[in-house]
Amino acid sequence: MTHGVVPSGAGSGSVSRFGPGFDPTIQDVTGLIAAPFGLVDWLGIPPGTRAKRIGAIHGLGNVIVVLLFAGSWLLRREALAAPGQMALALSFIGGGTALVTGWLGGELVDRLSVGVDDGAHVDAPSSLRTPRARA
Repeated sequence: MTHGVVPSGAGSGSVSRFGPGFDPTIQDVTGLIAAPFGLVDWLGIPPGTRAKRIGAIHGLGNVIVVLLFAGSWLLRREALAAPGQMALALSFIGGGTALVTGWLGGELVDRLSVGVDDGAHVDAPSSLRTPRARA
């Protein structure tokens, strides 16, 4: 079985735990792995700033996404081929919420420079060669 947004058994009519052809389990796992690193970044943001507020919404929103997808999965376990309306609703709400929290994460990095190396620039060397970029 393939995980993520890659079709599992595409064209074969196979059904994964989350519905025909798709299994978003890997997104939930990677989200949970990323959470502690995001928390460390968030703890380093000065209090009372826009970045602190956006980071809190981003993080809490992602917790909600995981809970929505987990709820959808629990409801789908008995009816893999024909998930009920509530299971579908939870997954669509989770997907929509993930779009918003993803945009907020981009806002944190791109607009507010949270978690960005101070020496980052268009000609910075690979992080695999040097520990820090130099301005």
